[in-house]
Amino acid sequence: MLSTDLLGPALGIAASPFGIVPAILMLFSARPRLGALGFLAGWSAGVLAGLVIGALASEALAARGPGPLFGPVRVGAGLALLWLAARQW
Repeated sequence: MLSTDLLGPALGIAASPFGIVPAILMLFSARPRLGALGFLAGWSAGVLAGLVIGALASEALAARGPGPLFGPVRVGAGLALLWLAARQW
C-alpha cells in the first residue's frame, strides 16, 4: 500500500530543476515534439521506477526489521554527512 506521505517528496522529485536544461535544449532541436514526448516518457518512467523500487524496498526492510549492521551504518552515514557539512562550511 502506497502511503500518502510519499506524495509530497515524489512531486518534488518530479518537479526538480534537473529537467529544465534538457527540455530547453530539446525544444531547439530539429524535431522538438518527438523529443519532448520521448523525454516525458523517459522522465515519467524513471520517477515511477524509483518510486516503485523505494516502496518495495521499504516494505521488505520493514517486514524484516533492522539487521545487526544498521546502527553502525547509520552512525557512519551521519559522520560522513557531518564531515561533508564541515567541509562545505
